[in-house]
Amino acid sequence: MSNAVIGLMFALGVAAWVFNKTQRRTGGNTQNALIVAGLIGLLAFLAMLTFLGFVV
Repeated sequence: MSNAVIGLMFALGVAAWVFNKTQRRTGGNTQNALIVAGLIGLLAFLAMLTFLGFVV
């Protein structure tokens, strides 16, 4: 698998987890949960690409 695919899978997993946690905390506020999960997912994707760029 390429680094981008691995980073995307990692980012989707992190974003789903953050979305779930944010939904529970905000009482079902979907808009805020999607914004937070999207931003964290993007950061996770970039972090994983950077990490894999150094390691692999």
